[in-house]
Amino acid sequence: MTKKGSSKETNVKESTSTTFDLAPPTKQTSPITIGGGSVNIDFDHHDYVNVGGVFVKANDEIDTVWVYDKDHSQKWDLLKFVQGKDCVLTIHTQQGSSIKDIVVRNKPQQPTQLSIEFEGGQFPLVSVRRHFNPNRKIVGVIEVKDNADGSVATFTVPSAGVCYIQVVNRF
Repeated sequence: MTKKGSSKETNVKESTSTTFDLAPPTKQTSPITIGGGSVNIDFDHHDYVNVGGVFVKANDEIDTVWVYDKDHSQKWDLLKFVQGKDCVLTIHTQQGSSIKDIVVRNKPQQPTQLSIEFEGGQFPLVSVRRHFNPNRKIVGVIEVKDNADGSVATFTVPSAGVCYIQVVNRF
């Protein structure tokens, strides 16, 4: 992981946890899970309002973001990059030469707001809470932009994109 855009670089060690628990903490209501061998976007649509293709959840914010590899081992805990920060999490996906992003925005200042945005045509709804594209893969790096100072932390996507990213919300 490298933090760019600031006067210093920050290195973060990968997690050595061998456990894989996608069960959210009891204090949260609606995690967002992105990933798999093909791209799934899974969240409870009842908790979000669709505003022109952006799913918005008022009065909520990101608590942390966990990244797991294909073997379900935790690779990254992005807590210090997202918790309490006005930030944007960007996950790049690719199908052929077409790159499309999944963007999660966190606005912890009052009124708090958490949102997720993606191109609906590329990720059609296949169940009550799951969008899916069997031909799209997560690629490159996961980016976290801190809107306060403009810095961008990047995390290499584990397992050649066969991974899971869980956005753990607070409320």
